[in-house]
Amino acid sequence: MNGRISMSSDYGSTWTGFPTDLVQMPNLAHINSITKNNSEFWAGTERGIYLLPQYYPLSTWIPWHSGLVSGEFTVVRAMLEKNGDIFAGANSGVYKLNGSTWVPKSTGLTNTNVTALKSVGAYLIAGTSGGSTGGVFISSDNGENWALSKPDAWVTSILTVGSTIFVGSFGDGVWRSANYGSTWGQINDGFSSSAYYVMSLGADGQYIFAGTNNANVWRRSLSQVTGVESQPSLQPETFSLKQNYPNPF
Repeated sequence: MNGRISMSSDYGSTWTGFPTDLVQMPNLAHINSITKNNSEFWAGTERGIYLLPQYYPLSTWIPWHSGLVSGEFTVVRAMLEKNGDIFAGANSGVYKLNGSTWVPKSTGLTNTNVTALKSVGAYLIAGTSGGSTGGVFISSDNGENWALSKPDAWVTSILTVGSTIFVGSFGDGVWRSANYGSTWGQINDGFSSSAYYVMSLGADGQYIFAGTNNANVWRRSLSQVTGVESQPSLQPETFSLKQNYPNPF
């Protein structure tokens, strides 16, 4: 099976292959995450990491697995660029690119099945799968050391708006921290019980959006959840039906 990334220059009306329809990534089951550093594009997949050195029609995706514990068989669910450094979140922990090699940066992670990566200010944030050893981890030294900030959470996505951190979880809805992970509170008022399975988070400057596994997208005004404690009900924004496959976990 081949993997393909597509791009749109007209707000999603039409799509073309990135860089072309003929150039694909080999042997991929699923493309999970993309980040950009200057002219470089990095893609995390179910079969390792791929690099597109720069975008032009004849560019090709290059496998970049050196240093990953399981090489091309490493599942990489998150890619992050921070101040020129490239980080990868995989099923074997966090990695940082050093030259042409990925170097493990998992000290302090009590769960190394990393599902999400984000940065806010001087901090890195990593989310992992659930269980008593998993949750949200914070690093204040660019990934050298990690500390558990929010335990017992199965993290699916992380969103930052200003200095506020939002975490989507599988079964617990949305968590929020306004103090860089020192304390956390849920913002689930209005969700149905099935909506607690949040698969993705996004924001557009006015609203925060939560996509759930029951085929709904929910929205809420950012002004209500960034520094303001009032929590009125959420309402569905739109509906769509999708096959719940593949399971990203």
